[in-house]
Amino acid sequence: HITIALRNSMLLNEVNSKNEEIERLSEISYQMNRTLDFDMIFNLIYSYLEETYGFEGFGLSIVTPDRKNYITERYKLPPSLSEIEQQLSGAEYPLDPESGGRVAECILLNKVFYFTDINPKNINDELNKNVVELLQIKTALHIPIYVGEETLGGFFLSSHTKTLHLTPDDLEAIKRFTNNIGGALRNSKLYEQIKSKKEEVEKLSAISNQMNSSFDFDKIFEQIY
Repeated sequence: HITIALRNSMLLNEVNSKNEEIERLSEISYQMNRTLDFDMIFNLIYSYLEETYGFEGFGLSIVTPDRKNYITERYKLPPSLSEIEQQLSGAEYPLDPESGGRVAECILLNKVFYFTDINPKNINDELNKNVVELLQIKTALHIPIYVGEETLGGFFLSSHTKTLHLTPDDLEAIKRFTNNIGGALRNSKLYEQIKSKKEEVEKLSAISNQMNSSFDFDKIFEQIY
């Protein structure tokens, strides 16, 4: 009877945990569907993964339209690494495992990579070794982001002050999470690009109107540059 009670208690806890995960993901999905703000979506993703699994670092990389490179669209690191965080945000790398590191390999192979208890001395690849040493990485998780059959980019999750040990269930839950947000990220990114193009066209239109109505060369030069 004690064994049965313990088993039932464990099953109940597992069910409750799954229900909480579903409720949290539903809430995040609802918030994402209400906005096209790329920063807001990034913050929702980061907050969930930090609170739920203890990650301290988070990188979001998106493949360029020509699929030759990837751009680290957003990067979040602990305060002690804030200067490096600024350098990494917006950086562009070749979509090639030899020069683009593990992120490129994750995207190209559409494959999850999970490393824990990381020791730089055991890493042969110089690029990956340098990244681990520079960021003081203890645990690293690379997950591809895809929409349908198209790989959009990749998530890089990391810990820097402590080692994280994820269970197979944890990894599956994180994969489910990333599968559900690929569409929201793509739509947000497309909106950001369209908004940028619109602002560029409006600026050129304003300059053109000014040129047609004024012969003040210095004023026109200031607007262009």
